Amino acid sequence: MNKYIDINNVQVDAGDHVKLLRVSDGLLDGLPKIDQKAILEQINKKLVVESLDEHNYVELEFKGSDGHIHSIWVDPKDVEKT
Repeated sequence: MNKYIDINNVQVDAGDHVKLLRVSDGLLDGLPKIDQKAILEQINKKLVVESLDEHNYVELEFKGSDGHIHSIWVDPKDVEKT
């Protein structure tokens, strides 16, 4: 069974509200500048965990200031359950 543990060692599950604390450089590599901006704007904002994967990542979905829906997969250590 996979464990999804946030920065404070708290279990994270789908449907939980979390604050995105940071974004790994690798996540932004190769993305268009507008997508990078939309993702970086989410740092310190509350988001909902949409799903979890078998690689221990959590999916966060949000609407960017560009008006588009974005979905990112991040390490649970990059979020804080709220």
